[in-house]
Amino acid sequence: MKLRDYQQAAVSGAYKLFNAGKRRVIITMATGAGKSIVFKKMAHDAASRSSRVMLLVEGQDLVEQAANHMRVAGLRVAVEMEDQAAMPWMNLTAPQRELLALLPFDGDGFFVRGPQIASAKCLVELGLARKVRAAQTSAGGWYVQMNPEPPEVVVASIDTLIGRLDRYPQDYFGLVIYDEAHHGYAASSRKILGHFGFPVPREPEDGGGKYPDIGTCKLVGLTATPDRTDKKALVPDIFEEVAFEYPIIRAIQDGWLVPVKQVLCHLPGYDISKVRTVAGELNAADLAEVLEPLVTPMVQDIVRTSAGKRTLVYSVLKKLAHATTDALRKEGAGNVCTIVGETPRASSAVAEPDHADPEKRWPDRERMFEAFRRGDLPYLSSVATLIEGVDLPEAEVAAVLRPTKSGLVYTQIAGRVFRPLPGIVDGLATAEERRAAIAKSDKPCCYILDFAGNAGRHKLVRVLDLFADDLTEAQRKAADKLIESGECEDVLEAIERAREIIAEMERERAGRGVEKTNVDPFDVLAIPYRRDEFDRPATDGQLATLLRHGAVKGNPEKDRDKMLAALREKFDRTSASLFIDVVVKRTAAHQSTIKQAMLLVSKGIPADVAKTMTFARASAAMTELAMTNWRPTPGWIEKYRQPEREVAA
Repeated sequence: MKLRDYQQAAVSGAYKLFNAGKRRVIITMATGAGKSIVFKKMAHDAASRSSRVMLLVEGQDLVEQAANHMRVAGLRVAVEMEDQAAMPWMNLTAPQRELLALLPFDGDGFFVRGPQIASAKCLVELGLARKVRAAQTSAGGWYVQMNPEPPEVVVASIDTLIGRLDRYPQDYFGLVIYDEAHHGYAASSRKILGHFGFPVPREPEDGGGKYPDIGTCKLVGLTATPDRTDKKALVPDIFEEVAFEYPIIRAIQDGWLVPVKQVLCHLPGYDISKVRTVAGELNAADLAEVLEPLVTPMVQDIVRTSAGKRTLVYSVLKKLAHATTDALRKEGAGNVCTIVGETPRASSAVAEPDHADPEKRWPDRERMFEAFRRGDLPYLSSVATLIEGVDLPEAEVAAVLRPTKSGLVYTQIAGRVFRPLPGIVDGLATAEERRAAIAKSDKPCCYILDFAGNAGRHKLVRVLDLFADDLTEAQRKAADKLIESGECEDVLEAIERAREIIAEMERERAGRGVEKTNVDPFDVLAIPYRRDEFDRPATDGQLATLLRHGAVKGNPEKDRDKMLAALREKFDRTSASLFIDVVVKRTAAHQSTIKQAMLLVSKGIPADVAKTMTFARASAAMTELAMTNWRPTPGWIEKYRQPEREVAA
């Protein structure tokens, strides 16, 4: 089994921690970077040491996919899912089960004697067991081995295994592999891990605290999305330590994933500001109510962006997924199918190649995926079915019709289109060769399509958030501005340009010296009057007005008393009246506010320019400044240092 350098590093990292005494480790790798290769290698290594392996996956859909990965590696595999069972007796009929009463099981089989031997003979006759040896007891008996050649790997879905744990002794497995391990905090997952001797948090109804730390079984988790929406810590609660990390940006730079382009569509009427948040995510029903009237214009943008590229479309509810499918067909997008939970994985339904309804032509997921790979089915519309575990490298566009606050959900959606076309980078030794091969292929990049509008208080996840660990806040804001303006679609290019902008800004700041911190509003607005010690103190009303308009720097919510004391020191009744009169006149003339002028002066704008700015121009300057984390760029300073009349000319 040939591993890429980073895949081997991931395996080695896990083994290093195991050798250091850790039992629970996690590997994080970009979606599309080949997690399945890593867990196949580790399962193969364990089997070669005669150590049984449990592979945990989320959902029935992924069981057979994962089992096939293991079989390709030459391993004996059994599955636990729905009506299939890893152990032979699970396939018995109900009467047979009653007859056998499933005698005490020790991992491979069980001991029987006396009348129980008849039941054991039944198992042998059914071909489900064999007599291994006679028991040396006074009553005589048999030891019955249930599986003469037990599986080396058991692949189990979480929701099935939770009801069958009692069939597996605590020490039956030497290694547990958990794919999509970001789900590890789920109650069912923790119960399973606790059963196999890992000290993870226990539910209150199960006694609270932690499960006992017993046995020698090892646990390795694999995920592309270690962060959880609910902010519960996978490390150290579920896993002790991260064994290896391979982020998206590195995978793209190394030529294992395709470059990513962000497309933002600004949609009139797109307003999710009043959508509620539930458990850290946008409420699906509220979202559906806002988005349903916008399906047609969103679909029109999708058709323009995709331009014949194979596209995965993600909606928030099934009814919107079906509505999206209908709208795509009306817009002449070609064949479109909807895949939801009820769509069968495979079926005996007869395909109707000439039927006008694509879902009659391809009546199950397997046939839909085949048609998608061929290009006969350019659009797949879904909700959650296509988010995890779906391998469709032919997909070029992910259209996100479901805004999300969850980095986990967004990463999984975006990850569906990161993979290059099959065979494109195989066998190429260097990153340069791989990037060149991708650039010349039929899929030189991928597109993430998001919709923008009024998000209100919501901080929505965008593509740049997938690279957040590699960016400072200032760099991220600068890159976001480049993408938002349409100036730059390629995400890595936007990141590099943002780094250059911020670096240049820092160099200029260093050359310019420290920014002004003590900016006097009298100087900024050229008000000649100063406090007269013989004049009456400013009134409380005057002080409140001065405070509201920013006549002194500070945070009124935190430092109100301190700021009021400073105002009393600076203003008497006459100077306060004069100052307020200037403020009122400036407001009426739509000129910059005191706060705006003082901030702009502190960032390098001359006072005579700041005080003559219009409110709109000052607001524009501050908006640009905010995008670079309140650090002026060279371009910003040059742009706004000029008097407004010169700019207009």
